[in-house]
Amino acid sequence: MLGATVKIELIWQFSDLLNGLMAMPNLPALLILSHEVVKEPFGKIEKIKSFKYENNITEIGRKTW
Repeated sequence: MLGATVKIELIWQFSDLLNGLMAMPNLPALLILSHEVVKEPFGKIEKIKSFKYENNITEIGRKTW
């Protein structure tokens, strides 16, 4: 109902404002969790290396006997 009575520019500005406000709670969470994002790939790499070592795999899909 509101969209039919006001100018479209006002609706777009209001929409942009609400999108910006939705980002506000996410920004601190991104800063708090950023160290987790940085260290996670290294943990996965170590798991892959240890799996290859434990299973004696030199290349993907090949075992050395």
